Amino acid sequence: MDHYNSRKIIAERIKALRIETNLQQRELAVYLGVSPANISKYERGEIELRYDTLIKLSEYFNVSIDYLFGLKNDKSIITNYGEYYDFIEIIIKSIPDGLTPKTLKMLINVWKNSKK
Repeated sequence: MDHYNSRKIIAERIKALRIETNLQQRELAVYLGVSPANISKYERGEIELRYDTLIKLSEYFNVSIDYLFGLKNDKSIITNYGEYYDFIEIIIKSIPDGLTPKTLKMLINVWKNSKK
């Protein structure tokens, strides 16, 4: 999946989750600490989300990051969060300014494959 398609899937999933929960863009913007205009841009796939925003969305809507990325259609969250978040925390500390959703997606896949 290329970068554009990944962003498009994330955008579609965010909008669908927001609508499913009867949440207005401005309400989600307040929760995420961004402008309503940014929510609109996220939902159109015009701007990339920061890793911390993806985590907040995952927590707010109670869905996995894999679901947001379109890696799975099951919305359920990962059951072994401790080990998963330890891995993400190490990555975040290692790449403080350059972690894009595309890079995070790749690293999650590496982590998952290492667990097989």
